[in-house]
Amino acid sequence: FVGKECQVIATGGGIVLAQENREVLKQIGSVIYLSASASELYQRTRMDKNRPLLQGPNPRRKIEELLAARLPLYKECASVIIETGRQPVYQIVDRISVALNLDRKNESSTQKATGTE
Repeated sequence: FVGKECQVIATGGGIVLAQENREVLKQIGSVIYLSASASELYQRTRMDKNRPLLQGPNPRRKIEELLAARLPLYKECASVIIETGRQPVYQIVDRISVALNLDRKNESSTQKATGTE
């Protein structure tokens, strides 16, 4: 992936655990951390059976622990932090576009009107 232009690379949350990974992320371009509270993350993942780390007896506590341990690492390599909360996807995309100085005026209104996200 390194060396290609105009890419979006979605990583797993644990990628930041290795110092080498954080260095590579910082070198390859803008790193956008889509931030959410532990409560919001729990709501989004509570029915997901494909998350092995959350299959224990207290998944909410596990999310809190993971977030507490990883948050400084996310912030270390993020060039932009976007709080996601419960916003519609198109609003998050617009915020990312503004942060990266991209022009999304036409695409945003089209997505909003058609409901595509």
